[in-house]
Amino acid sequence: MRIDRLGRDFKLGADAHRWADIIDQINSGEMPPKKEKKPTQDEIAAFVTSLDALLKEGRAARMAARPAVAHYRLSRAKSIKTRSMTCWACATIRPSRGS
Repeated sequence: MRIDRLGRDFKLGADAHRWADIIDQINSGEMPPKKEKKPTQDEIAAFVTSLDALLKEGRAARMAARPAVAHYRLSRAKSIKTRSMTCWACATIRPSRGS
């Protein structure tokens, strides 16, 4: 995976899952590749910490930009009707006990 080709707009979040995969690969020791010069533990920690902070900021910005979710409560009558319909559906699907 080439990180120089990934998007750096963390608020857009197009490549956020790939950046998260990169963090996992760095933490597991898979990155950088064996052919490349290995950075020090302090450099790795600083990079992972800053990248994780950017991902969290981007996620927070995307969540803040989402429209509010409306929650609706069922009235008592609709709740009872829904439960009775669900129980009826379950009873029709279950095989009879005698078979």
